[in-house]
Amino acid sequence: MDITHTTIPGTGTVHHGDTRQGDHLGVIVTDTGRRILMVYDRADPDTAAHTVELDEEEADHLAELLHSRPLADRLAAVEQRLAELTGRAPGQAPGQARQPAKNLTRTPPAARADP
Repeated sequence: MDITHTTIPGTGTVHHGDTRQGDHLGVIVTDTGRRILMVYDRADPDTAAHTVELDEEEADHLAELLHSRPLADRLAAVEQRLAELTGRAPGQAPGQARQPAKNLTRTPPAARADP
């Protein structure tokens, strides 16, 4: 979805987008942190058919519901990618020595040297 952003002087910012099914949506983010969701009338795309006002906490809850993956899963994916980029294990602090990988292979008894 392509989103456009327009500043409304003295009010905040309005974000507009169109869904694949042709619905036109808008969100006004006010300077005070409130969110106003707008669903536009298909017959008159300049008129909001319905609006819903949300405070910051309500907006956060709704945003969490709308995400395709839970926040914990997205954070874990970011941590894993960061670990790959930095060469650190996930959760490893900067400067902390990386633990060597354990050798999980076993030497067959026939290949072992007798003491």
